[in-house]
Amino acid sequence: MTSHMRLWVGAVGLAAATGCGPDGGPAEGGGLDSGDRPLELAFDTLYSVGAMEGDAWETFGSVSQVAFDAAGNLYIFDQQSARIVVVDPDGAFLREVGKKGGGPGEFQNPMRMAVAPDGGIAVADFGARGFTRFDARGEYAGTVRIEGERGLPTSGLAMHRTEPAVLAHGAGMVFRTSMSAAAGSDRMEASTGIPVRRISLETGQDTVLHDAWRPPPPEGPEDEVSGTNASGGRMVIRMAPQVAFQPDVHLGVLPDGRLIVADSTTYTIDILDADGRFETTLERPIQPEAVTDDIREKEKARRLALLDEGGSRMSMLFSGRGVSMGGMQEQIEEMQRKQIETLLFADVVPVISGIGVEWGGRIWVERTAAEPGEPGPIDVIDADGRYFGTIAAEGPRIPAAFGPDGLIAYIERDELDVPSVRTLRIRPVD
Repeated sequence: MTSHMRLWVGAVGLAAATGCGPDGGPAEGGGLDSGDRPLELAFDTLYSVGAMEGDAWETFGSVSQVAFDAAGNLYIFDQQSARIVVVDPDGAFLREVGKKGGGPGEFQNPMRMAVAPDGGIAVADFGARGFTRFDARGEYAGTVRIEGERGLPTSGLAMHRTEPAVLAHGAGMVFRTSMSAAAGSDRMEASTGIPVRRISLETGQDTVLHDAWRPPPPEGPEDEVSGTNASGGRMVIRMAPQVAFQPDVHLGVLPDGRLIVADSTTYTIDILDADGRFETTLERPIQPEAVTDDIREKEKARRLALLDEGGSRMSMLFSGRGVSMGGMQEQIEEMQRKQIETLLFADVVPVISGIGVEWGGRIWVERTAAEPGEPGPIDVIDADGRYFGTIAAEGPRIPAAFGPDGLIAYIERDELDVPSVRTLRIRPVD
């Protein structure tokens, strides 16, 4: 564990620009139609946890998520080791929650975590077909099963601020008892949108609060590989034609429980109430960039490089859930390579590539960079339509987690690919 100070030096300090500390209400700010104004942040680095050699609790397999509670404790989700490590505001070990297994409070195939302000935890576990819950002390509090065609969420999980529930969006992993080689026999009817869901942690009831925009799916045949995995089971894997630069759905939760959703190619952010009812829209006059031949070639090259560097993401997905691909891995990677070569493209590059929300309510909006795969500038705005400035592309990124009193955390890997978590605090100004 290390502790030192770090400062990102810049033209304008965040607190100086707003006249407040990291969680206070801003005193002033321009409208969203303002031109870009430089905004740079100062931080204190508090601690870093994670090492190749150290105590067992801080030797992580893969850190997929982090989150803070209201006391400033940090929750580190080690998906590979099937556990959650909790450290206090100084980075000292508090407890471990969960472990690999099939008993109460144990994980079979954990995928995502959500942490409540009081320290309660909900873990989406594919093996348990639902959410495994823990109370604020880390004690097992029960499992709620999820039924229905939308399945268990695999991304975009957050705690609901006003109810014992989680919020989810994007793709869900559907529970299936078998897979058939017959074409179309294991498909679900395509949704017209991407649902933003509220899932009760008491009953498992799955409610769609908002149907985010989904562009029309591309036309064309699916690619398919089939074979037998190492356990002797029959597997069929299909992939629909892939489209680059389709707008993603970005979801955030404000301190009062309202939702922010961005799902367009333009700089458009909808504010919804806690039940998904529309309230207002935030917009900046920044237009999306047309996709050119040069952008197409760079995006294909970037995806091929990622495939060569990291192997098949699908193979890693299945192996992370205890499914051995056997001799199918080469077929899967070849299918992915073919999909990159025949990659389809949207007409424009979406303006927004990421969103994060501070505990105090300010919103970080990352804009897509001119070069595919590169970091873009980040606007700092709020739900009242105030604009406080733009962090340069070479500045700090949206953190993996925001916490109280200006806390933020980043998941990092060193040159030996050892995961760690670095925790900082946005420096307040008198």
